[in-house]
Amino acid sequence: MIRVLFVDDEPAVLEGLENSLRRHRKRWDMVFLDRAREAVDLLERESFDVLITDMRMPEMDGNQLLEWARTHQPQVVRILLTGHAEKQQLLRALPAAHRILLKPCDAETLEGAIAHGHDLRRSIPDPEIEEIVGGLDALPIPPDVHRALLDLLRDAEVTTQQVAAAVSHDVFATARILQVGNAAAAGSGIVTVEDALGCLGIEAWRGLVVSNGLFDAMAPGLQVDGFSVETLDRRSDLASRLARRLLDDPGAAAAASSAALLHDLGQFIMAVYLPGRFRQARNLARVSEIPLHEAERRIFGATHADIGAWLLDRWNLPAHVTRSVQHHHRPALAGEAGFGPAGAVHVAAALAERIVGSSFGPMDGTALRPDPLDMDYLAAAGVADRIEAWEWAAVELAESVLPGVGR
Repeated sequence: MIRVLFVDDEPAVLEGLENSLRRHRKRWDMVFLDRAREAVDLLERESFDVLITDMRMPEMDGNQLLEWARTHQPQVVRILLTGHAEKQQLLRALPAAHRILLKPCDAETLEGAIAHGHDLRRSIPDPEIEEIVGGLDALPIPPDVHRALLDLLRDAEVTTQQVAAAVSHDVFATARILQVGNAAAAGSGIVTVEDALGCLGIEAWRGLVVSNGLFDAMAPGLQVDGFSVETLDRRSDLASRLARRLLDDPGAAAAASSAALLHDLGQFIMAVYLPGRFRQARNLARVSEIPLHEAERRIFGATHADIGAWLLDRWNLPAHVTRSVQHHHRPALAGEAGFGPAGAVHVAAALAERIVGSSFGPMDGTALRPDPLDMDYLAAAGVADRIEAWEWAAVELAESVLPGVGR
């Protein structure tokens, strides 16, 4: 049963929430409080899966409550439900709020936010992973991207298009920009860096990045136990560019492109925060000659795809993007009708790995086995006969955008 705590100082709002969600009483244990201090007292005694709070309340506001929960119960999914849409105020809720929803919020949207976040969390049965991911509010970006971003934003004449062109092919910068953009847009479903930048405007981003240090730079040439950030970025960039070409619908193509760029973010988290057990998974994959994600599930009970999707969901990214990340090894589970973003990410990620290689060097002379394409799924989706053409397209694309990679 999902435990949900609602906090709002307006009794009418709480009554409306209780009435609109009444049908979930058998599946959700819901508690409604009108004071943030009471919520803190309760959270000190009991555990909840989801915390939903208003922003403006007396004594202790919603942001303070979310900050408290972030420190003391980081595993709780934290949702801000507010009637105030000022962007600066919404940004103040970062990183305390995982998701921001605007009043009036229909029951379907609220139900989706609660259920989707909880479902992703259930895919992570490991308490250590839950604690780590629950405490991650941001990841550092490569130093060259960090410098380029600062230089661009210090230019008074720079445009959102110029900034997007400079950073939209980097995994870590894209994740952070989409996180902040979707928070400021109160969950309107932004999937591209350019739209996220445009949502706030260059002046706001200049203040966030240059003055307030929104981004931290990672150590130059970072490698953790043989894991190469540079290879991850190159492979993900290729997958992103390819995924966009596999779909005709512009909206679906944009979502697929972003999901493909972020699809292996969970590998970075495993390598940096769980290096010993991740090495066990890589050893198992090599010795048993199984894909890495299967070895991860045996060691962790979850895959890097599960971890990355859960983190991105907590960072406000749209559900169709997080689903595509989570199911990029098994796209049939994404529930798409036909060949959609999850299918495109599946194909693009597999082909990019064949060309660029794994983020890990050979261990004891043995390389990791590449992820296979799910030919049964591709046949059912009616695109199996297009794989050969896509393989050639991937090689040609790699030769044009990634120096030193290709045939």
